[in-house]
Amino acid sequence: MPEIIGYIIGVISVVIATYSIIRQWKLETKLKEKERLKKLTENLKGVINALDVLCETIENPSTDEDLEFQIEAFSDKVVSEAFNRKTHVVEVTNPMERYRWVEKGGEEKKEIEYLPFEKGKALEYFEASHNESSKEHVSMSTYVGESIGFDLFVPMRYLSWYYGGLKKMEEFTDIIENFSGGLLNELKDRYSKISEVMINSALESEKLKVNIKKFKKSQDIGLWVYHQIIGYEELKQHLSKLNNLKMRLEKLRNDVTISSYA
Repeated sequence: MPEIIGYIIGVISVVIATYSIIRQWKLETKLKEKERLKKLTENLKGVINALDVLCETIENPSTDEDLEFQIEAFSDKVVSEAFNRKTHVVEVTNPMERYRWVEKGGEEKKEIEYLPFEKGKALEYFEASHNESSKEHVSMSTYVGESIGFDLFVPMRYLSWYYGGLKKMEEFTDIIENFSGGLLNELKDRYSKISEVMINSALESEKLKVNIKKFKKSQDIGLWVYHQIIGYEELKQHLSKLNNLKMRLEKLRNDVTISSYA
């Protein structure tokens, strides 16, 4: 009889221990899942912000203080160049370049090393430059004569933030699909279409002729060149879809936030 009681007690002890282990495992799993939800919430915030500024600068570049200054300064430079050359047609160049920073002679000072640039690989270069491990960069500046470069390709910077956010979101594909099926694929698809428009427009706008007589205000010159560079007319059809995706992202973030505290 004592042996049977001891056996029963042993079995009960094993059951209790197993239950405790399972309960602890479930608790740890739930805590890890909540941490993932909170991390996803932060990533979603970054993507939403990137979409906000991307849409705003495409629709109204004056919402970006630096971009507005660049457009105004560029416009003034075009007018000044036309006056100095006694002409009403001024050529503007918008070269896209690929480069990296390299150390010279073991010194702390770094210098720019320009790399070969194949137009057919422009999008590939652009995406590669925004990988955290990459040391390569892609840039585009706008020149009038021998002027310093003006930075009018600002939306591409915000598009890169968007791209970076999408890459981070891939870690949470299972959660996103559970809350909003197909959203991540739609975000990626929209990115591909917009980046293709911007890159192609930038390459096609490598050289532009500006006739200042066609503009009522000097600032309209810079706005016109800006629109040519980013492919504004083609991008307009994507804005409503971008805003719709942003609304879905905001709902997703709200739902995920609630779940992370449940």
